[in-house]
Amino acid sequence: MKSSSAYYLGAGALLFAIVFTVGCTGTENILSNSNSSFELVPHTVSPPFYAPKECAIPTLIFNNSQEITELHNGLVFAEPGEYPVADGYPIPIGSIIYHTSGSITRIFDPTGKQILIVNDSVSSVITKGGYVPATIHYNHFPENLKIIGKGGNFTYYTNESDNVQPCYNIIIFSNWTNPFRPSHQFSLGQ
Repeated sequence: MKSSSAYYLGAGALLFAIVFTVGCTGTENILSNSNSSFELVPHTVSPPFYAPKECAIPTLIFNNSQEITELHNGLVFAEPGEYPVADGYPIPIGSIIYHTSGSITRIFDPTGKQILIVNDSVSSVITKGGYVPATIHYNHFPENLKIIGKGGNFTYYTNESDNVQPCYNIIIFSNWTNPFRPSHQFSLGQ
């Protein structure tokens, strides 16, 4: 018969192994100075071969602590206050609109900082064709933009006449399903 200290030693070793294993799984790159270990997560996106050089995609900083927003007016590329709020949620020129699984869309400024996270399942705009997710409905969209990659997983809008901000915006689809047309799924090719 084994002594009780052998049982305690075995139980302690088992507990240590469990704690060590749990502590080593699911690691992510965490930015320093964050309040929680999983609030700010850097995410790198590899652009396609046809990406215009003026539209480099920075490291995107996913802010998982940001409140999920519900939109019903769509988006407008403008600085806050340029257009009435009824025209749409203002996002800066050069924004990256990243549609992801679960009908979630994250919107980033040109530096990669997340400025908005939207639940597309409850954020809609009524158009002539029916309901569409608010994150794919743009108000006051210029007509003189060059479109590269339309219909693919990456779409680039450039304004060749603007020397200061030639990249108007980037749209990325990563395993996103249109909640109002579930047969329309967009996946990033690996």
